[in-house]
Amino acid sequence: MSGTLSLNGTWSLLWAEGNPLLPPGVLTGPEPRGRKSLPARVPAPIHLVLEEAGLLEDPYFGLNSLRARWIEEQFWVYRHTFTVPAEAATQHAWLVFQRLEFQTTVWLNGEEIGQHANAHTPARLEVTGKLQPGENSMVVKVSSGMHELSEKSAEAYVT
Repeated sequence: MSGTLSLNGTWSLLWAEGNPLLPPGVLTGPEPRGRKSLPARVPAPIHLVLEEAGLLEDPYFGLNSLRARWIEEQFWVYRHTFTVPAEAATQHAWLVFQRLEFQTTVWLNGEEIGQHANAHTPARLEVTGKLQPGENSMVVKVSSGMHELSEKSAEAYVT
């Protein structure tokens, strides 16, 4: 079997402030207690997802963009489960994100499979041998990168 399995659709979305320095498994394990997720249409810009959920006013109207600055100060965790046919799990496979904003880490079935930090090029991660027949889970952590950059010394910016 060869082909494409689309992961577009409704994902679960959680968020928190800052840059998470969490033990392995916290982001990829069960949904954290006390955290409410919201449904997020994928693909869709985060601002649109939050606007559709009633958490953000139209950022293109008036001064609403200033009220939306909190979005860049969060890290965002998208979660999704999907089913892989048994014959497809043994084939050569790539996970392709056409556009990932900000700085991103991706886990498949609890294993980190890659990072990406360029919104202008697709993220292409090899997942050969990592897909399981049946249900698989994916976690995608997205951040603006501002927390990582704030830790860089000034010398890191000199060429």
